[in-house]
Amino acid sequence: MRAHPWLATLETRVAQTLADKPVVLLFGRKDPALASDSIIETWRRQFPDATYIELPEAGHYIQEDAPEEIIEAIRAEFG
Repeated sequence: MRAHPWLATLETRVAQTLADKPVVLLFGRKDPALASDSIIETWRRQFPDATYIELPEAGHYIQEDAPEEIIEAIRAEFG
């Protein structure tokens, strides 16, 4: 895959850039692309101090499926 080196660099840079920042991880559990247990666990390992929120009824477009829950999570963390 030609994008692999770029994605690996991006992954490292994201972890380094956000390591000391507050992070909220929101996952739509009905998302077929990003809600597998292994992907979620990878994010949780990268950001062990992050606030983790599952949105059980949300799919890939969480902002459309769970806008109020997202607003609540942002306000709780940063408000």
